[in-house]
Amino acid sequence: MGNKLFALAEREFKANRAAPVRQKFRGLKLNVGKYDEGWDRKRGAAVRMMAVVLRDDDQALYTRVSQSPGFAKTYTDAASWLQREADYLRLTASKLDVAASRLKAVLDRCEDSATLTAS
Repeated sequence: MGNKLFALAEREFKANRAAPVRQKFRGLKLNVGKYDEGWDRKRGAAVRMMAVVLRDDDQALYTRVSQSPGFAKTYTDAASWLQREADYLRLTASKLDVAASRLKAVLDRCEDSATLTAS
């Protein structure tokens, strides 16, 4: 009996089960205008800043930041900005997941409808 339970547990653990997709949903009230070129510019600037910081090792980054008190202040502000952007992008990523899930649900519905029509 033990081997059967282990096999069952292993099979269930390895199974690729997608989360159930809601078939019905309401639209969200979003201000689409806020995702304009300014939004792109701001998010892009944060990612470019991230690339500059990640490119350097600790010594190179220390040298860059400690060049002057003004640089240290600027990079302190940059650290706060990057953290705010990371938090914001996590929320945006969550919305992207919802959008993908909704599209998949509708596409599945279209596929089912096409299958029924073809029969």
